[in-house]
Amino acid sequence: MALNASHYKGRPQALVKHTFLNEYLPALVNKICTHWTTFEYIDGFAGPWQAADEAQFSDTSFGIALQAMSDAKKFQAARGRIVKMVAHLVEQEHDAFVKLPGLADQFPDIEVRPYEGDFHHHFPSIMDDLIPSAFCFSFVDPKGVSLDLGLLKPLLSRPSSEVLVNFMFDFVNRFASHPNASVVETMNKLIPGTDWRPLLDLAKAQGAPPNEREQILLDGFRKGLSIVGDYDFVTSLMVQKPLADRTYYHLVFGTRSSSGLSVFRDSQIKALETQAGVRSTEKSKAKTAKTGQDDLFGGSDAIPIDPSSKEIEDGRSQGILYAKEIIDKSPEGVLWGVLWPQVLTEFTIKQSELAKAINNMRRNGEIEAPNWPSPKHRKPNDKQLFRPTKNP
Repeated sequence: MALNASHYKGRPQALVKHTFLNEYLPALVNKICTHWTTFEYIDGFAGPWQAADEAQFSDTSFGIALQAMSDAKKFQAARGRIVKMVAHLVEQEHDAFVKLPGLADQFPDIEVRPYEGDFHHHFPSIMDDLIPSAFCFSFVDPKGVSLDLGLLKPLLSRPSSEVLVNFMFDFVNRFASHPNASVVETMNKLIPGTDWRPLLDLAKAQGAPPNEREQILLDGFRKGLSIVGDYDFVTSLMVQKPLADRTYYHLVFGTRSSSGLSVFRDSQIKALETQAGVRSTEKSKAKTAKTGQDDLFGGSDAIPIDPSSKEIEDGRSQGILYAKEIIDKSPEGVLWGVLWPQVLTEFTIKQSELAKAINNMRRNGEIEAPNWPSPKHRKPNDKQLFRPTKNP
């Protein structure tokens, strides 16, 4: 489903978020449906919030998810495979909630279960309703910092599950060092069981720049999510404010699947490309409105200098260097199936781009690849061994 950019006037950050979901969820659901007979989607803070398309809700997170589920179910049915689809949608604000029950008519092939109220309150009943053998994807998108990560452990630690959590950094940053006891308790529930607080205090005392303090908070949340959910891979997508090079929030992703990590990076890069374009356009419009003159360097010409574009470029170059370092430090060799998840965990790079770079190193004699299938073979399989060149 192609997103309609005109639906996102005044909320470009939502376009970035939905670009990611629109890339990731169809890939996830289609793959899951080839192995599982039930897929369940949980949206803990569904909305709809500021939706322009109130007929189809195509510019909402749950709308994107339901469409992906419906398309996958039809695709599988055409091949004689029946897959059960269930969507649990929770919304606290009554005016938004009343729009959810009608989704059952719009998506008749999906069991849509709306819940009015707080996600934490409905969480136990949702857990009771989940089919034990189902694969579950949860999207947790609160408006602030009132999220009890530990309470969600039964859901997050399910073997067949993935999660995407909106870590609202713009709010977190305001309250991270607040001395009020209730605020401290709220922050401890949001970022549980890690050493982020003393690290943040030390960084502030030493006058560390804002980006270092941000990284401490993000690392703390990612570590907390990894511990609570027992995820093998936890990474994130940074969503920035449209007119300032400051973070609005991070979408933090947890999975136990290396293939999930690979699809995350593909979807992340697509979202970052969208963000670079949107922010460039918004800055150009703001400058024109202020000066009354068109910005000759706005639009697509300004995209390469946007932080999102830089993250993509740096991730690609640094990821390739990191892969070469791993191989050079592995005299006995390292399998491709071990190498690429290590790199993608640390850097924003597509698996396909890394594979292409590794193949070029092989062809140039920079590394060795014993028993490479043929000179025309381009992509390694997970059992392909790479090792340092004996005589560089």
